[in-house]
Amino acid sequence: MLQEFGQQMGAQGLSLDLYYQITGTTEDDLRQRMRPDAEQRVREKLALEKIMELEQIEATEEEVEREIEEIARQHNQEPEKIKEIVEKNNASIFSENVVLRKTIDFLVEHATIKEKPTEQDTEETSEAETDDEAETQQQ
Repeated sequence: MLQEFGQQMGAQGLSLDLYYQITGTTEDDLRQRMRPDAEQRVREKLALEKIMELEQIEATEEEVEREIEEIARQHNQEPEKIKEIVEKNNASIFSENVVLRKTIDFLVEHATIKEKPTEQDTEETSEAETDDEAETQQQ
């Protein structure tokens, strides 16, 4: 996450060192601030990996091929050039992307959405319960 933040700052023309000077913080301060989000990301990644494993979600060669073609199209490159780079670096990013997308699709497809009561609903329920209790005591 620190590296991502550094890249974001770089895109805005700031280095991390300059950010620390401007904000009066240190790398340790930033790490502490990012820790809860980092922990949440790890929990989410572990949960997704477990679902992938339990549901045996995998990427087919055809799906990986389509992923490479899409990336090549987005970057105005030939798919063969992208494949060459991937093979040279032994990267599995494309199959990982496919599996992640398929896992998220699986979750969306199998999700059961339950509405949480709003604050107003909770207040109305409490008022109704209070009225019921008062009636019971009067009888």
